[in-house]
Amino acid sequence: MDLTNMETKQTNFDKGKEGEEFVAEALSQKGFKVIHVGGAVKYSKDGGRFFCSDLLPYRKGKIFWVQVKNKEPRKYYPDTGLERWRFDNLKFHQKETGRPVLLLFTDISKKIYGDWIDNLRDDKHPAMENKKDNIEMIYFWLADLKDLNKLFS
Repeated sequence: MDLTNMETKQTNFDKGKEGEEFVAEALSQKGFKVIHVGGAVKYSKDGGRFFCSDLLPYRKGKIFWVQVKNKEPRKYYPDTGLERWRFDNLKFHQKETGRPVLLLFTDISKKIYGDWIDNLRDDKHPAMENKKDNIEMIYFWLADLKDLNKLFS
């Protein structure tokens, strides 16, 4: 998997950081210690590049990655998602690190919802490309995503 040309085009980094802080606080309230690892592209000592998640929570021997998306669900369909390349890189990151990845969404409602990467279904959804820059997206039905409290009950 060639990861060399996968850079984010996000322009509102404050919104992403706000979402990460909000989710980190919610995980802390559930008893996790949370390391902010900053997302985007990381570099290894040998100069290789790989995609990393936003947060690394841990508690009592359990440690996992969290990718946070602070965005509204789509207006015309009951779903939300992210770029296909980013999702594929999260799966690759999980495989390479041996640690599970939790994909969480938050939005103006201040709800936190999502699921573990392995539980997310790759269903067909209408309009699978981002209209802004024509990038392939992957979407998940809101009804299939779990509230944060149910993920850790």
